Amino acid sequence: MRFGRFLFRTRATSSEGTDQSPVSNDSKNSVSSKQIENDVFYAEEVVQKILKTDLTDIRLKGHWLYVIDSGGQPAYQELLPLFTRAASLNIITLDLSKPLDEEFDTKYRANEKYFWCRSKSTQLASFKSAVSTAANFKSLDISCITEPHHHSMHLILGTHYDKVNEADLKKCEDALKSSISSLQPYLNDRIIKRSENSIIFPVNTVAKSKEERAKYRKEVCKAIWKSGSDASITIKIPIHWFAFELSLPKKKSIISIKEAESIGKKFGMKEEDTKEALKYFHDVSLMLYYPEVINVVFLNPKPILDIMSQLLALTFVDDENTCKNKKALNNLALLKSILVEQKQVSIAKRNNLKDGFFNEEIFTNLKSGKKISQSEFNLPEDLISLLLHLNIITKVEGNKKGRYFIPYALPSYQGLKTPTIKKPNARLLLVVWIDEKKCLPVPQGLFPLVVIHLLNQKELKIDLPSSRRDFYFKFRDAMSIRITLGEIPHTLHLINRYTHIEIAFTGPQEHCSKIYEVVMKAFGKVTDDLHIEHNHANAFVCPNDPKNCFSLVVNKERFIVNCTDCPETAPITGEDYWCWFKHSTNAPVDTSKSPTLGITGYGLVILLVLAGWLVFYFCSIQGVAIYGLVLLFAFIGYFVFIWKSTRGVAIYGLIILAIFVVGYLVFIWKSIQGLVIYGLVLLVLPLLVLAEFFSIWGSIARITVSVVVIGIATTWIMTWINGGDVTKLESLVNLGTTILNLL
Repeated sequence: MRFGRFLFRTRATSSEGTDQSPVSNDSKNSVSSKQIENDVFYAEEVVQKILKTDLTDIRLKGHWLYVIDSGGQPAYQELLPLFTRAASLNIITLDLSKPLDEEFDTKYRANEKYFWCRSKSTQLASFKSAVSTAANFKSLDISCITEPHHHSMHLILGTHYDKVNEADLKKCEDALKSSISSLQPYLNDRIIKRSENSIIFPVNTVAKSKEERAKYRKEVCKAIWKSGSDASITIKIPIHWFAFELSLPKKKSIISIKEAESIGKKFGMKEEDTKEALKYFHDVSLMLYYPEVINVVFLNPKPILDIMSQLLALTFVDDENTCKNKKALNNLALLKSILVEQKQVSIAKRNNLKDGFFNEEIFTNLKSGKKISQSEFNLPEDLISLLLHLNIITKVEGNKKGRYFIPYALPSYQGLKTPTIKKPNARLLLVVWIDEKKCLPVPQGLFPLVVIHLLNQKELKIDLPSSRRDFYFKFRDAMSIRITLGEIPHTLHLINRYTHIEIAFTGPQEHCSKIYEVVMKAFGKVTDDLHIEHNHANAFVCPNDPKNCFSLVVNKERFIVNCTDCPETAPITGEDYWCWFKHSTNAPVDTSKSPTLGITGYGLVILLVLAGWLVFYFCSIQGVAIYGLVLLFAFIGYFVFIWKSTRGVAIYGLIILAIFVVGYLVFIWKSIQGLVIYGLVLLVLPLLVLAEFFSIWGSIARITVSVVVIGIATTWIMTWINGGDVTKLESLVNLGTTILNLL
């Protein structure tokens, strides 16, 4: 299946914003022919004539078509959303001679040759993924667009029509409509129809005559113009920007920012104007411009995609001593076509790459690396900086310098043996994508980016697990990561089911809310990086229909769900479900990023309590009142910190220390009332410390109940000791009244 992205753009206007009149393409081409012959900026002569003309008398309008052909390759499909925005038209090509649900071997194409990827897919799966990704793209929102861009359109081109009959075509139509029924009504107004009942435009593999080719071309163009023009966009840009882009060298893929600025100067553009123009052309996917990390402009993404494609292709090449068939021998030949010198990338390095790891010098060994290397673009340093910036790779901490992890190099879990994971304490949490109350497939390219964002975040200590496939997922579409909480490691599993993403956590339920917060923050950042809508939501597996329905979470505070397909929503109850959304007072600790008190620190707290018992044996009522206020504010501070911070345990310990330091100063007067109140604190705080350390209590409410219960029990005991004489507790009652009055 091939996938092409088209951006229809109507470019016009002078810098004053004057409307412009049409000029024929023939006229433009004839004027610039001399420049083409001389290999100089082919549009410069036209541009200079435009600039010398009185702009108030010009009406220039040009219809331009910008095309990106992904060729259906997985590398392009997964990486392309990082480099492009919403397109006006997506043309998806299907082979009508093959069943749409038939599995085929996925292949990479590099250097005009093919690599077998050891993974399988179907045309239907690829189609649904492509359509859903386009559905999730945000509409273009840039200042130069004069009319809002509503949504992208899709045209389905069916090839090999000469190898099928009308019955086969009808079968393909039915299979396609059935498979994408979940995307309705999205498709009703976003797929260009051939007729009322047909969405496939069939064409022969090879047109027999010029007239036949013209017939197909006319039919497709007519359909695009009639139905697809609604998705075209009108862009007004300063005439100098228009001239600037026409004058960029067409035979170069990369130019330096300085070179771009020098071209801008020819048209009276200041440095700031050139940078603004480059940013605009980046926003509409005409070029790649990342001034924060590199000093070059990519006039198209092909050099980056080529080098990434060759890097990933290394993972699909068999070694000479393992070649047992013609296909493997062909792969060995392809290896030679990718590398500058085959011996420079050893078997061990290729095996590491198959496990997702590589060293930066590998880029200098790829033939595509020679094309991308320029004086302004240092390979591999600048390429590594760009890939880190785009979150395509992440640096492996604690290992050799220049070692990185790239999830795109891993195989798919589909068709392979997967581990049997430990049953989690919490239910599986799902992330689904919704459009007009219908579920969309997972957007392409999203899953690997979520993994990279989680590995890069600083709130929790997260590491990659070992490579044991019998315990952990380590695939490009399923990943297990290790999370250390309170010095105890737990495992988080993320699995791309393509209709949704599953999240499973093997740790205690009280940590689920923090895990949820960090994971969903990663989803939010990736959504912004891919320029797609924030239309993802949380769900659980529907108890009534686990295979076809989701229990969509519509209210996290009140624990309300709605089924996506069932006529009646099944109730979702139990802590194993709703622990994901409850704010825990036991915030997980990143033991590598923030200091904690540990066992020694908590022991010190308990010793201070015991010392305080002796020091505060005789107290005054004033001291007790002040201590009550300190205790109250300390608990409020603790609650706020534990709500907002990931270092709650350490902060909690420090607050307890502060309580006793202040208490030591204010309890310089002595009374029996102070002894009683301090006795209550003595009973409660060690329990709270143990509860915090072992993560067995889940909320401030339980702590408050414990304080009340202990206070009542202490009062009963004192009354019993006094022989039932309640009057002897009058001083304690007065103390409570005084504290309430102060509050």
